[in-house]
Amino acid sequence: VQHYSLCRLYAEQDQPEAWEQAVQMADAVLEIAGEIGYPGGRILGLSGKAMALLRLGKIQEAYRASEEAVTLLESQDTVGGNHEEGLLEERTFFEHCRVLRASGRREESDRYLQRAYDGLMALAEAIGPEHREAVLHNLKFHRELVAAWEGRRD
Repeated sequence: VQHYSLCRLYAEQDQPEAWEQAVQMADAVLEIAGEIGYPGGRILGLSGKAMALLRLGKIQEAYRASEEAVTLLESQDTVGGNHEEGLLEERTFFEHCRVLRASGRREESDRYLQRAYDGLMALAEAIGPEHREAVLHNLKFHRELVAAWEGRRD
């Protein structure tokens, strides 16, 4: 968890050196997840690595990592829903959407945005109307997903 958290923290910085560190942390997550046989950890590591590579402008490498994350996610019966930053499936699909958009694959990107948004809305509905706004706005990832959905026609 610590390596994953550092990967995300570094990837959010505005310094290329931090993005390189994010790639290193993602590689550590992948190694640990592989050792313990945890597919959810591999998915998080691959998706986190894709985001760091995207920040570095390494679009093809980002695409390969993101595509591997989505393929692994879709091969699982269940992956394990929630983690500290939101829903695993929705995060993975949303980040894949971003990589696809950067790769010039807008139509495919829109399909993954739809999948991510639908999953978030299902969670918001399941929790109930009294907590809907909190679900949609309390986590940065959820706010970004809602904003991307609302701005998808741009």
